Amino acid sequence: MKLCLGTVQFGMEYGVAKDVKPSLAQALDILDYAFSNDITAFDTAGGYGNAEEVLGEFLKNHQTDRQQLHIVTKTGNCLDNVEKNKYISTLQKKLSESLIRLHTDYIDTYLFHTAQYAYEDEKLHALHQLKKEGLIKHCGVSVYQPKEALSAINSGFVDFIQLPFNLFDHRFYNEKVFALAKEKNIIIHTRSTFLQGLFAMDLEKIPPFLSIALSPLCELEKLCTKHDLTKLELAMAFVKSFPEITNIIIGVNTLEQLKINLQLYTKNIEYDLSQKILKQFNNLNEKIYLPTLWE
Repeated sequence: MKLCLGTVQFGMEYGVAKDVKPSLAQALDILDYAFSNDITAFDTAGGYGNAEEVLGEFLKNHQTDRQQLHIVTKTGNCLDNVEKNKYISTLQKKLSESLIRLHTDYIDTYLFHTAQYAYEDEKLHALHQLKKEGLIKHCGVSVYQPKEALSAINSGFVDFIQLPFNLFDHRFYNEKVFALAKEKNIIIHTRSTFLQGLFAMDLEKIPPFLSIALSPLCELEKLCTKHDLTKLELAMAFVKSFPEITNIIIGVNTLEQLKINLQLYTKNIEYDLSQKILKQFNNLNEKIYLPTLWE
């Protein structure tokens, strides 16, 4: 398991705190530092503002290192209202646009950013065709619900799933997505380790629309105190404790945040503690851990 640097913060304001995105120079410093510290996977998307262009500037300066890098990007709802016989050509066009922005001639992993496509085998098959043609090495879907992941995996057309997983959101583990992915050799990248910054916030700064999260956050702080860990240390170590996960996606706005994340990644927890967390924070209200439901 390794870290993967997400780039959404480089293209747009993101997270519960809506931090200001870094300048291009700052973003490139972050990317360079990540690579020099053994982060070789980078996650982006056409829908992340100008994040693909920012990552492309980094790739332009690292052409000789390209074989060491794993670039993940995503396309949105590009197949909506498209005739089935044009699925592949439409995807080829969208992929070509990403290749230009990223200054590379191939993509390691190309994902549907529209989770609904996980239920549509013909669209998944079209994406798989790009892999067969050698334009991409892996294909899959970025999902929000376990049913989406299970449907995509069972289609037989994907070998990669990106999903949310953290201290409060255990749905994919509980619904056996991890187990099925391992059985079928599906790569899993997890996101939302810090729940879009919620675990980093002081309790008194929690916005009113997330007051429902105060009780479990208080429980979490007590657990951290008992085990002499910060919330962020426990958040990272918890996700890291699941061997089915290939990469943990982190997002940062500053070089200092990246350095903190690299330090957090050195922490480990015992199996018993990860199991306790699965039980203690099971069946929370989904309004706590689903940012799509946040006001």
